[in-house]
Amino acid sequence: RPPYTDYVSTRWYRAPEVLFHHTDASSSSSLSTSSSTPQSHRHDTHHSADLRPRVLFVGLVCVDLIAETPLYPPEDGEVTASALRRNFGGNAANSSRVTTRLGLDTLLVTTLTKPELRDSNSIFAQEALTKLGVHVIPDYVDGPIPTSLITIGTVNGSRTIVSCEHPQYRNVGVEIMKQLDAHAVVKKMPARSTSTPTWVHFEGRDGPDVKKCIETALTWRLQAGLNIVISLELEKYTKGREETLMEALPLVDVALVSKDFAAKLGYAGATSCASAFVKMM
Repeated sequence: RPPYTDYVSTRWYRAPEVLFHHTDASSSSSLSTSSSTPQSHRHDTHHSADLRPRVLFVGLVCVDLIAETPLYPPEDGEVTASALRRNFGGNAANSSRVTTRLGLDTLLVTTLTKPELRDSNSIFAQEALTKLGVHVIPDYVDGPIPTSLITIGTVNGSRTIVSCEHPQYRNVGVEIMKQLDAHAVVKKMPARSTSTPTWVHFEGRDGPDVKKCIETALTWRLQAGLNIVISLELEKYTKGREETLMEALPLVDVALVSKDFAAKLGYAGATSCASAFVKMM
């Protein structure tokens, strides 16, 4: 039940809410989208804020319009939804939700619509994330953020998605990262927080810009002498984009790889994929 997501995708690893033993995670969370929070970063949420780890996510936020029906409607058919709601989604945004619930200081660099355009979904997503305690650092664009219409069949567990992405939408660009540095990010946090980021996680959606953003984080680490773990998520495989993402692999400390992405690269299972990736990193 809320605030966790209502739907999940198959991965080789368990949902963060299961890994961290949250009792209100539903059965639908047994397989999950990625979380870049390792168990070694578990902290008691009653600890001082200054001692809490910090995570900076770089990636997507979108809005999902979710309808629950007993079965998916037939073509030209009409059914009555038992529930209809709006949630924010996106791997980086969902992981931000989880790390905030776990008591970590959480920042999210994500693409949002320019405020003067008054995109209702962009406003909704930013307000929802901020209410949860996520500090949102927007990279503004001229188009609306991605939106999906999702129909969930409550009888058979089916999930049908119709996605819409505006031509003027783009993923997080390197320029917003260059406007920040590790110490500037610290100043963006509430006054009670004084620690530097301990983890920077990139959602691998756009190869060239993701690699440049990772290189910027590496510059933070080298110039400031900060202890920052850098990770990259390889989930969605798109021909032509995967080459640049793979070029970024040696730059990161941790890689999270989806089953689909590994299969498209020709790996038969998790073991063969992990063995090959270790050599590349």
